[in-house]
Amino acid sequence: MKVTQHALNHFVKTKQPFRDSAVLLKKSQLLKDFMLMCRLHKWKDTANSTWNDDHFMELAGYTDQGSNKLAMNMPTVTLCYLDILYEKKLYQAVIDEILKLEKVVQLPVFVYVLGMMACLKMNTEESLNVATGFYNGSNNKQIMKISRVVHPYSLLLHKQGNTSLALETVSLLPTKHFPYLRAGIMVHFLSHLNRPDEACSLLEVMLRNYDRQDKPLAMARGQGIPKLIFSMETVKSLTDVIRTHKDASLNARLGGVFSRLDKIASITDQSIDTLVTAEIDISSFEKARKLKYLKKWERRIDDADAEIEDIDQLEDSQHR
Repeated sequence: MKVTQHALNHFVKTKQPFRDSAVLLKKSQLLKDFMLMCRLHKWKDTANSTWNDDHFMELAGYTDQGSNKLAMNMPTVTLCYLDILYEKKLYQAVIDEILKLEKVVQLPVFVYVLGMMACLKMNTEESLNVATGFYNGSNNKQIMKISRVVHPYSLLLHKQGNTSLALETVSLLPTKHFPYLRAGIMVHFLSHLNRPDEACSLLEVMLRNYDRQDKPLAMARGQGIPKLIFSMETVKSLTDVIRTHKDASLNARLGGVFSRLDKIASITDQSIDTLVTAEIDISSFEKARKLKYLKKWERRIDDADAEIEDIDQLEDSQHR
């Protein structure tokens, strides 16, 4: 690993011409693959030393020439580094890095997925202020449409005592496709707002959509009958609020909904937070490909002073 890092560092800092587009593209490809390896193996210290070498990152072409956007391959580099920090539970470090980057580059919206999740994990008034800044920032028109950003933000709002705004925020997501995770979140919020009728109506709409669209489509594709995943936390919050109403008709309605839900859903003990902040994982195929590439690269580099031409050839062979 150290040999590989040294070889990458040598290539990036010596390969000229430094501002040539083709050279910068090769450097960014190698850096992307290296960061993917660091992410796969959770090499935090190695990734950190590379990321914080400002001279190296400049020569690797982190920002696009002539603009304040990330250059090609650098969004992946950024996500890998932030994800390493996130997986190490360094949530404040994730937030700090994003705040620092916002001052110098225009960040792609997917970066805010990890930013929002880090804020939710911290669950403090300060992290809510940061999350609100992310949500209302320069990318807000795009962020408002991305469930992986909005879900953790709305949960953080709820946990910090603003459930009404949390419900309004998650309700603004596009409704063309209505994921079941979102339904569970909204039912949870409606229950805490003492609106069980609306919660039951939402579940009934979800079940109808399942019967009319999702189930037939999955079967037509030969995928079998899909199972919905619901958190026991959602089920309990709705059951508890309906119990306080002591309304026989509402109880009967809930019983009908749960009877249908029981046939098509898996009720998990995982909290809503856990479902929302589930690991953003790369596919098994991608893992295998990167492992194979790493082994090939390490075999080709005999020592820390490996010839740049060898690295060039190896990088080229990856894309044949």
